[in-house]
Amino acid sequence: AIFNMIPVPPLDGSKVLESILPRGLQQSYANWRHHMEHQPFLGFGIIILFILVFGSAFSTVIYTVASLIAGQ
Repeated sequence: AIFNMIPVPPLDGSKVLESILPRGLQQSYANWRHHMEHQPFLGFGIIILFILVFGSAFSTVIYTVASLIAGQ
């Protein structure tokens, strides 16, 4: 669930980010998101690059949040 909130299309975090941006940025981000959703391999490529570069730090954050939620 946490992974899905990364604000990169086609993940759901991109829609959440669009809804909380100021109006000026919201339209340009919506255009970019729409463009990225028509080219899903580009979005997934960004996600894979993100995992390769920040994988260790990202997994630490994920496990920390998950353990806090589980109460361990």
